Amino acid sequence: MKALSKLALFLLLSFGQCFAQNQSFVNGSYSGNLFVNGQLLIPLFSGAPSNTTIGSLAQGGAGASQLAIGDGTNSRLLPAVLYKTTVCTNMTNPTSFTSLLSGCHVPEGSLTTVTNQIQPGTTIHILAVGSITVGSGGNLDLQVLFGGTSLGVPATITTMSTSSAVWRLDEWILFSSGSTCNAYATADGVVRTSSTSSAAIALLSTLTSSLNCGTSNALDFQAKFTTSNASNAIELEYFSADLE
Repeated sequence: MKALSKLALFLLLSFGQCFAQNQSFVNGSYSGNLFVNGQLLIPLFSGAPSNTTIGSLAQGGAGASQLAIGDGTNSRLLPAVLYKTTVCTNMTNPTSFTSLLSGCHVPEGSLTTVTNQIQPGTTIHILAVGSITVGSGGNLDLQVLFGGTSLGVPATITTMSTSSAVWRLDEWILFSSGSTCNAYATADGVVRTSSTSSAAIALLSTLTSSLNCGTSNALDFQAKFTTSNASNAIELEYFSADLE
């Protein structure tokens, strides 16, 4: 007990000294270094601080900030949730690409990136999980849009007659270059095509060139059936888009 008490006292004094030595905290942002017992713990920013991404730790001059933590010479991206939601509208027999992000419950965040939020090396990770009902077989296509541009359609999934089957898609979108950028999309997932069978969803390093990454861009997630059937339906049960 004595050892624990000494440890608790040490930690209390250390953090007390930390805040006593550097009190440059302000509402909404922090500029400077963090010290514990006079020792530099980590420099939080390299360059002029800016918080153009609401609610997130950012670095860089105005108009060029990104989610990051600096080490004095460069910055490293921190993961951040752009958007997440659950239980969206059940879409019946969409035969052209239709957004699945409609009528969703408890949406948090925004599907639209802010200006200059996408930097070289930024990755957007999409996770989508849902249910599907197929009347008499056919094909299913899924796609992610960035600023209205499709970032590649995974190979068409051949489905069989099924009811309330589960599907899942992971997609990683890596951006390169500057304001006019390229995106490389890679996806992996699965659709339960029957109670005993499944089909893989795959997209390998598909390149989309000349995107305008220097402005705000809206994300969308869409689906379509290539064969019309009144019983066809697809629903998004969970969706998240993370900035990495």
